[in-house]
Amino acid sequence: MYLYTNIWAYKNKSLPKSMIIKKVYKLNIPILIFLLIFSSLVAKAQCPKFDVSKAKILQTLSKIYNF
Repeated sequence: MYLYTNIWAYKNKSLPKSMIIKKVYKLNIPILIFLLIFSSLVAKAQCPKFDVSKAKILQTLSKIYNF
């Protein structure tokens, strides 16, 4: 919903583009972290041998966002 309203505001020239990108970027990081942790826990529940560690989650995040 937040992303959609920002795109709508940008199309109507009520917000600058850089501001929208920063807001969406800040919004997406916590969602991505939550999804990575949730999906890794689900995978571990389905396959106990699956290795889930914070280092792997952070490594995946760094690949996505090029930290």
